[in-house]
Amino acid sequence: MMIFGASMVPVVQFLAAGLVSHAIERKIERSGHGGRVIYVRIVSTIVYICIGLYHFWDAMHLAGRLFDLHVHM
Repeated sequence: MMIFGASMVPVVQFLAAGLVSHAIERKIERSGHGGRVIYVRIVSTIVYICIGLYHFWDAMHLAGRLFDLHVHM
């Protein structure tokens, strides 16, 4: 999925992760376990970091290919 020459996959992944975590947080809070919402927020932050790092390394590989460099992971 491309808009203005840029991939929208990271945006969609971040939005999906945010919507799911928000729905889970609301369900936990409404069931009377508001103190446990912090665990969902911690896990969702870890998911955001993983998505960001994945796309960061993908961008680094692309930049390396543009400059004819071999990038190791």
